[in-house]
Amino acid sequence: MSRSEPLGELLPALEKIESGLGARLDAVHEVVEALESEESFLNGSVRALGGEVKALHETLAGLQNDLQLITERLPEGGGPLQKVRDALTGGEE
Repeated sequence: MSRSEPLGELLPALEKIESGLGARLDAVHEVVEALESEESFLNGSVRALGGEVKALHETLAGLQNDLQLITERLPEGGGPLQKVRDALTGGEE
């Protein structure tokens, strides 16, 4: 199209462009909504996993404390429980 074309000939082309852009914008909007939904789901999943990791950490800490209390009462050398405690705590304390 050149600048010398009458406005009546340009309007249908502009309307077609506007319609195409509107359809593309609608499609982009749908994709963004889907991504936001996925992001929300993933955020919830990460929070749930964080809670589970925290619970596991607390359980392991409790087991480590229980093992510490048990091995403190053992005679010198401690036997197998002492070895387990050392393995869990990273060595003798």
